[in-house]
Amino acid sequence: MRGATRSSLCRWNLWKLRRGKPNNGHPLHIGWFRSRNASTGQGQVGQVGQVRQVGLWELLEYNAHCFNPHRMASLLALVLEEPRREARLDPRLHAYLQKAIASCHLYENLRMIPAKDIAAAVVYCREVGHAAAEDLSDVIVETVSSHMDRLDLRRVSFFITTFAKQQIKDTVFWKSAARRVVNSSEPLTPEVVVSVLDAFRKRGMKSETIFQALARRVMEVLQSLEPNHIPPIVATLCRVPMKEEDREEVIRELLVKWLRMLEQEKEHPTGAVTIQQILSLAVSLGLSPDIVNTAVFTKEVFDFIGNRFHLLRAEELIVFLWAIQRLVVPKSSTAHLARGLKQVQKLWSMLSASSELSLQRLIQLSEVLTCVKEEAKGSLPHWTGELEELQELVIQDLAESVQYCQSDTLAQILEIWHGSEDFWSQHTEFAEAIAKRIEELLLEFTDTTEILQTFQAALSAPGLVKCLSERAIEVLNSALSSRGADDVERVQAVVAGTPWEVLCKGTPAVATASEAPPVEVAGTGTAGTEFRSLLGSWRSPRTDLELADFLKKAVASSREAAEALEAVEAAAPFAEKLAANATAEVLQYLELLCKKIALSANELETRELVAAMRACAEAGLPYAPLCSAALVSLGTNLTAAQSVEVLESCAALRLDIPQLQPWLGMLLEKGLDRQLSASGLARMLAAAGRLGVQAEQTARILHRIVTVTSPIRPMQAETLASLCLGLTLQRWIPSEN
Repeated sequence: MRGATRSSLCRWNLWKLRRGKPNNGHPLHIGWFRSRNASTGQGQVGQVGQVRQVGLWELLEYNAHCFNPHRMASLLALVLEEPRREARLDPRLHAYLQKAIASCHLYENLRMIPAKDIAAAVVYCREVGHAAAEDLSDVIVETVSSHMDRLDLRRVSFFITTFAKQQIKDTVFWKSAARRVVNSSEPLTPEVVVSVLDAFRKRGMKSETIFQALARRVMEVLQSLEPNHIPPIVATLCRVPMKEEDREEVIRELLVKWLRMLEQEKEHPTGAVTIQQILSLAVSLGLSPDIVNTAVFTKEVFDFIGNRFHLLRAEELIVFLWAIQRLVVPKSSTAHLARGLKQVQKLWSMLSASSELSLQRLIQLSEVLTCVKEEAKGSLPHWTGELEELQELVIQDLAESVQYCQSDTLAQILEIWHGSEDFWSQHTEFAEAIAKRIEELLLEFTDTTEILQTFQAALSAPGLVKCLSERAIEVLNSALSSRGADDVERVQAVVAGTPWEVLCKGTPAVATASEAPPVEVAGTGTAGTEFRSLLGSWRSPRTDLELADFLKKAVASSREAAEALEAVEAAAPFAEKLAANATAEVLQYLELLCKKIALSANELETRELVAAMRACAEAGLPYAPLCSAALVSLGTNLTAAQSVEVLESCAALRLDIPQLQPWLGMLLEKGLDRQLSASGLARMLAAAGRLGVQAEQTARILHRIVTVTSPIRPMQAETLASLCLGLTLQRWIPSEN
């Protein structure tokens, strides 16, 4: 009976379709064909539009009985072109969607449909704005996800790529796709590896397991990779979470293979290696320049390009110079960068006419220009009149573009162009444009943090504020005064003691520690004033009695941990000189000052805590409570250089306190070894060895040192000596490998 009914419906629809027959066919078929293929002729377009409108709803009605999943995406696309309200209320659409839901529960009905059409259907469903359409999209995603384990990886890669492209973020799909990729032992082609890696990255997957599995797959197909496969793989691996040692190994192997193919391309040009590949690799390696020895890469690339910068488009050339400049050893490629900049200068008129010169490109070009100018001081022929002219053109365009930039971009510009007072006096328009933008930020932004970021960057350009007109200073002062007292106080704290302090002229005075109401302390007078006076009159002591007298007064007059730190820093060099001749009284007062610092360690900034430990080491005072309190307060919130300095301070005093071992372990887990140079790594090993603290990752650190050194950048003698000392103290025994 069901078969008879379907047959009757088909015969009824065929009879209905054949009525009227203009143009030797039914209008429904003509409308369907022409909706998928562009018509020619203006008259036909109007006719087709009218015919298509009739054909759409008849097709929906027909598919509500005889559903064709292959037409689902194209029909839903046509529904989106109809008036939204009328379409959603039409019962024929509802009937069609219900039929589609019932059909799509079975994967067999979707098996032959291309992945891109399935993804398009999901997107169209969610744009229709109909409850049944939303249900249909969920059913399609769930059906595909539930059958992911039964699909071959090539088909899975199609789904992953198209779903990522269409920004379909359903967790159920991405979890099932990730499981399929991780658990599969099916061989992959290089194309599939590239597409899957790229799709998972664009989706924003954060699972290390996925990328670890894909990294292993990369190694499996390594010998089959072509030059065009390697840059997208490196771009993904440099940006996703995975173990650093695995990342380094895979990227190193990929780069070695690509460089071999680059060498073959130089000998026998085939076009297999392209400029786009070089750009992609340079930008990706710039994200993590310490992963591999980039010196070899830059050398080979420059040898390949040589003087053929004219082969690059103007925008490509700017990106190339900017990316390479971040990878090269300072002063090792000044001549190459200068030649590239000269080519940019020749193409400037074309750049300006084509509107390719965005603010981002101007900033990148600025970085390269300032780098070459700085390095060319020792080799003047590289900085020529052409580059001087290019600098003026860039600054002229920046002066026009700076009004559109945000606070972080403006801070970046100030950090790059931190020139002297002479520089800013020659570029007053640029200076005035920056001042105008700072005024706008003060008036527009509600978040003070972003404004402070700009002022902190401005501190590197004291010559800028000195060249501003009195009118510009008054305007900035007025804009700052318009903000709340708390904001004014925070800005004053940033610019205090710098030429930029002139901007706070006329703003409400903010009481500082030295300006606070005097506190009378019995026997000491005004605390803040006396301490400042004591520091101001301090000079090199001739005897330990003079040093003891200074420390005694400092203990009595200092009221804050910061003041106690200043006193210890002032006395430490002289305590070191006196050494064994220092009396017990000197050490006693130093200990009292250190006790003040330790009790208020949580109130001090990171740099102050590091300075306190350094001062103790310099004075030769092994005050363990201060070091323990400092380690607790510091945690891992300090730079790599500061971490090594803290470790060396403890080592100088032989302070093997219990907190050191777990603290060093936390830093290494956070990636301290990836942030240090070879010299820093060697110093860290030596300091840990002197303390008896075992760096459990000694082999990993040593591997890192080998990675960041090369014949081009050989290890210095001092670094080698520190490394040997550290390995000896660590009782390190080389493995058989």
